[in-house]
Amino acid sequence: IWFTEKENVESNEMIVNLLVKPLSKLPPSPETNLSAIQAMFHTIPSIYFTSKELLKRLEEDYFNQGYAAKSSLGDIFLEMGEYLKVYAPLLNKYDSKEITKEREVNPHFAKLVDDFEKKCHGTIEFYLARLMQRPTKYPLLISAVLKKTPETHPERESLERAYSFVKKIAGWWNEQRRKVDRQGRLLEKEGRLMIPLVLPSRLLLEDIECKADFKQRCVLEKIKFCVCSDILILSTPPPLSSLSGRESGKGGEKGGEREQFLLALQLRDVCLFDIPDLIRPE
Repeated sequence: IWFTEKENVESNEMIVNLLVKPLSKLPPSPETNLSAIQAMFHTIPSIYFTSKELLKRLEEDYFNQGYAAKSSLGDIFLEMGEYLKVYAPLLNKYDSKEITKEREVNPHFAKLVDDFEKKCHGTIEFYLARLMQRPTKYPLLISAVLKKTPETHPERESLERAYSFVKKIAGWWNEQRRKVDRQGRLLEKEGRLMIPLVLPSRLLLEDIECKADFKQRCVLEKIKFCVCSDILILSTPPPLSSLSGRESGKGGEKGGEREQFLLALQLRDVCLFDIPDLIRPE
């Protein structure tokens, strides 16, 4: 645990010193979205300082001095576990597409990222992804320690409580990631349909394409069912011509991916029935 946390702190330190601090000094760029990128990276120092404090306590425990004189490994995570929620603001603001876009249109930001990747021998996406995966690693690490800890060991009980606690935090973290992912998918769906969809309480649950006799003409047509937490949206997928044009580099604008909106229904007004197909494809 100590070794992996040491690596985590070193990685965070590189991000802070080589990206976050220089990023705050870049000249403003009204034609780009630099302010959103800066807000995204502004959340990382808090994660770095939390990781440093956790590493400090682990080192004191590892070398059996200072803090460890009155505490155990399990106690450290019981006291520090709640602070792992400091990762949440980064998750809510992180958008790899914005980073890619800013890199393409802002030469100052592009040079900053290029220099970072050369010095760190890895992509910015790799380092940020590893950073955001860290909260889910603690249950695995503590579980590995538990497997080697005898039932009669004096720290066994605190380790078990710490494992349950960080597992709960990791579960909360994964749920936050799922919510952010669903919100991102909903935002993309809004762009394809060109209608307002995004609400703070609305989540996209499923986006399914199937064939249905929607116009009751005994003809199967492709229909998309978008199931949100409160509404059901029906649309037709973009025509193959626009998709093939986009893939070949022609008509690559966002409009080429647009779906045709058909209707939206409140879920409270929808009843689903399992009925046999009236038309079976040959």
